[in-house]
Amino acid sequence: MLIDIKEKDQKILEPKAAADILRSILLLENEVDQDKEHLWVIGLNARSVVMYIELLSLGILNSTLIHPREIFRMAILKAANSILVGHNHPSDDYEASNNDIENTARLKEAGKVLGINLVDHIIIANNNPGYVSLKNEIWDKEENKKVYPKNFVHFDITPKFKNKEVERAIKSDKKMQTTLKEMKEAMSEWLTF
Repeated sequence: MLIDIKEKDQKILEPKAAADILRSILLLENEVDQDKEHLWVIGLNARSVVMYIELLSLGILNSTLIHPREIFRMAILKAANSILVGHNHPSDDYEASNNDIENTARLKEAGKVLGINLVDHIIIANNNPGYVSLKNEIWDKEENKKVYPKNFVHFDITPKFKNKEVERAIKSDKKMQTTLKEMKEAMSEWLTF
């Protein structure tokens, strides 16, 4: 079911904006339905402007059915650049479950195949103002981990000085610190696969 968008040219540039939109939609539901899991898909254009909001699934107290086929159907029909998925936890605990994490990984892979980026998965709690962004909590942390091959040799290029006065002088010299930092970054890029 497509949800009418009142504000045109509404951009989602941060997880909080998406969480606020989803929470306001949930509050419009009747009280009985608020106690069920909802799954929404928000389609975005290339400028992150909301193209559509779809209530894709209205589940039961603690689960809802999802499949990548249905998640991406409207995005394909409306030629969305990317999508954002969100759902609520009626239990008021907005932490991601293992199923949330696994299903999001599947959606992310499906989006890669289709060329429609899954930008985030937001989880809100019915009576709790908090939310969780799987992008911030999981994806960014995973992408920031550097995975090196087993035979990778790590070189520490931090200079070691026997004379403490020389070491202090270099540490206090801003230009020297900048040069050392640039050298480390350049070496790190060169050695990273």
